[in-house]
Amino acid sequence: MKISTTPAGAQVSVDGAPLGVTPLNLSLEAKGAPDPRSFEVNLDGFMPVMVERDLAQGKVELTLTLKPLSAEPEPVEAPQPTETSSGRPRGERSKPTAQEGSDTPKPPVKTEEGSPSDQSAPAGYKANPFD
Repeated sequence: MKISTTPAGAQVSVDGAPLGVTPLNLSLEAKGAPDPRSFEVNLDGFMPVMVERDLAQGKVELTLTLKPLSAEPEPVEAPQPTETSSGRPRGERSKPTAQEGSDTPKPPVKTEEGSPSDQSAPAGYKANPFD
């Protein structure tokens, strides 16, 4: 069996048991057919590699090119909402307070006889616009 990596010097283990450092030439015997084995290759600063091979298939050769850890894209954080001058997060609408809502005209209140009350209309509005 032959295992080589670019760059050389990676730690190799099979089924969790350490085998040595690349480049590596060794003899592993199959325990039967099939005999799948899990090979793990690790080198500081590079992404670990896991490979499965069946030793019962005969001669096994692994030639691996290791990828640097920095080749992975950096995680990007979602932008945080910024506050407006009022202190509320941008895009958030405020609910009117009781004072802010007081300028809104209210519908006239019906009296006993069914006619609107003049006192329920805000200043500048007629209680009954049809009068």
